[in-house]
Amino acid sequence: MWRVRCINDAKNQNSIFQEGDLMAEPDDRQHRSILQEIAHRAMLDRGLVPDFPIQALAELERIRGPAKVLISIADFDAAV
Repeated sequence: MWRVRCINDAKNQNSIFQEGDLMAEPDDRQHRSILQEIAHRAMLDRGLVPDFPIQALAELERIRGPAKVLISIADFDAAV
């Protein structure tokens, strides 16, 4: 068991941990989840958008493979 020590920060009122919380030793998945939550909150606190918009994710789903090559290297060399 270990005790959480939080740094008091006026911007961090919605922390997932409170000063003095007792926690069991977390496994790797819990570490990852904790770090992801900290990173997500830090990005929001700084005015960044940590998640992709739904429209961008929908466009990504429509991609079925790499882009097709429309000209050959020889065609490109001739243009120079």
